[in-house]
Amino acid sequence: MNILVVSSEIIPFAKTGGLADVAGTLPKYYKKNEHKVIVAMPFYKHIIKANIKKFGIKKDIKIEQTRELTIKQGKNNILFKIHIWIYDGLRYLLYENDDLFDRDSLYTMKSEDKGKSEIREYSDNFERFSAFSMAVLETIFRIQMDFDVIHCHDWQTSMIPIYAKSDKYKSKFERLPLFVLTIHNLAFQGLFPHSKWNLSGLDDSYYHFESMEFWSDMNLLKGGIIYSDLLTTVSPTYCKEIQNKEFGCGLDGFLSHYNNKLYGILNGIDIREWNPETDEYIAPYNYKLNSITNKKTFKLKFLRAGGFANLQFPFFTMVTRLTEQKGIQLLLSIFEKLMSLPLNLYILGSGDPKFEKKLNKFAKRFPKKFKFQTGFNDQLAHQLYGAGDFFLMPSTFEPCGLGQMIAMRYGNIPIVSCTGGLKDTVTDFTKNNSKGTGFIFHRQNSEKLLQTVRTAIDVYKGNNFYKFINNAMKQDFSWDISTKKYLKLFKEGHKK
Repeated sequence: MNILVVSSEIIPFAKTGGLADVAGTLPKYYKKNEHKVIVAMPFYKHIIKANIKKFGIKKDIKIEQTRELTIKQGKNNILFKIHIWIYDGLRYLLYENDDLFDRDSLYTMKSEDKGKSEIREYSDNFERFSAFSMAVLETIFRIQMDFDVIHCHDWQTSMIPIYAKSDKYKSKFERLPLFVLTIHNLAFQGLFPHSKWNLSGLDDSYYHFESMEFWSDMNLLKGGIIYSDLLTTVSPTYCKEIQNKEFGCGLDGFLSHYNNKLYGILNGIDIREWNPETDEYIAPYNYKLNSITNKKTFKLKFLRAGGFANLQFPFFTMVTRLTEQKGIQLLLSIFEKLMSLPLNLYILGSGDPKFEKKLNKFAKRFPKKFKFQTGFNDQLAHQLYGAGDFFLMPSTFEPCGLGQMIAMRYGNIPIVSCTGGLKDTVTDFTKNNSKGTGFIFHRQNSEKLLQTVRTAIDVYKGNNFYKFINNAMKQDFSWDISTKKYLKLFKEGHKK
């Protein structure tokens, strides 16, 4: 099959979350299964250049050529430069328009209001990603590419199947490809005011309650759900959850209506990058299943270097975005009680300024037991997975989650809430000692989390802890399994 993967963020070039990991890794596995793959994303100039320098990959990128393409958005002509690169065996199309994409971050900006910092979405996100979507389609026709599957990700690319099946574009295809839309997080839907509708290039027949209209706004993800041939979510449990009111974000009934084309496929992780046997960031203390002496040594070295007072306490780690979805508010509400327990804690993450402020205050109050590092630091993330005994992930909802999978690969036991992909990937040790891989707390409140942490500390002191680590490290979360499910779905979709 010829497959085009389109995403607004892709590792190693640009990343805000798990979407980039999936969109950057899954194409490699399509190619590994002998399919032809092209990947498309916006060209965030200084972000991409900074990441190329940061990861030292400039020498690995082959620049094939640059093309120009002009599209019309409302009354405006928008010029894109399309950079065609080869990297890690894949061909990338990177769409450059500095007015739209050369910014400090991908989707949001920090603003000051009465002395308070807030994170707001860019006001022109509709213009940015609808123009990108239209440019991707125009590229297909201009350079005469023929795809069997166009795999889109989240609301930022949802306009692609909508445009493709509109009168303007549908007749241009010799045969329509299969349009697949993966929903990574239903909470982000691409909601924009109706006042921007004239910029869409679509006629009013697309703006009604059975199409893109949503409570007098327009909803790009809703349109993508309608016009895509297949829909996937990133775990089987999340696939069920979003069809219920609690997790459906206003689209639960709508998704239930389209559940005949809705599937849940669990994400994987890149086991080349996340491998304690070869991870350069924990070298020379690399370790493997059934041989984790170096893990203990690395933990002690890490704690000592970090200034922790008691090196014998279990080490709890957290690599996260600081948002309510990730459950940071649950942790903060019991923080002083946590600090009274025999444990060490290190949190790496950024997000809501009010959460960062509180964590910084706690770091000053408890300097011998708690460390907080804001921002994202790839080296530190690897080291926290490698050094940690327990990995905290108390998400209020979690479509899939990659952190718990990475943690298990490093023998870092996850403590998770009972939701989405966390439920699909973690086996509760308290329910099944022989096969347990983590701890699941079933009511998403702070006292249940605290109780589970206490249970984890008790288990750490017992005789079964290292068997527990081996259980976790035996799990296979490679992309091989998930890729086969995607490819099977693509083939079956073409038969319909």
